[in-house]
Amino acid sequence: MKAVISTTEFNRLIDATKKFFSTDDQNRPKFTYIRMEFSKGENGEENKVLAVAVDGYRLSVESGSALDVDESFTVYIKPNFRFPAVRWPKENYCEITLNGEECIIRSGGFVYGYRQPKEPENFLDWKQVVPDRECVFRYGINPKYLIAAIQAAAVRRVHSEPIILEFYGENLPMILRLGGSSSFKMVLPVRLRDQYKEE
Repeated sequence: MKAVISTTEFNRLIDATKKFFSTDDQNRPKFTYIRMEFSKGENGEENKVLAVAVDGYRLSVESGSALDVDESFTVYIKPNFRFPAVRWPKENYCEITLNGEECIIRSGGFVYGYRQPKEPENFLDWKQVVPDRECVFRYGINPKYLIAAIQAAAVRRVHSEPIILEFYGENLPMILRLGGSSSFKMVLPVRLRDQYKEE
């Protein structure tokens, strides 16, 4: 089983999921991997890859595309994996092979290997934890402004205090409050275009 993916896409998938794992949870080893699901495109559809990471409190599911997939398969890699300090050129690619209990990643003359978990079926079935009820409403927000508001609130946050998000409607400001404090941050929404309103 083999897949080929650009190094740019591979690094993006790792960056989008690597903060959603546990580095040393020996009691729950399923939380110490990134699961990568490669899907072979059928009838002219593109080959796809899905990267999933979870730590018991957070879940990241990131989709991407692969240059080639000979058949659909799944591998598990350690989230702290990263190519050496150099940034590979965009035209580079890596080859990911599943051979028995080992996942082998080759790129630019480097070879990395990962022994696959003994009980991969114990990895979280992420589709079972995503709410399947109808979405109440969608809210568009500029990620830069949201991050700035959270970072500003975290300046005075005590560990036991939650950050509270208050929504008043699709087109009304979002209020971000720090539990137990009268301080708050407000961020205006961005208007969603029709293609983002429903999936």
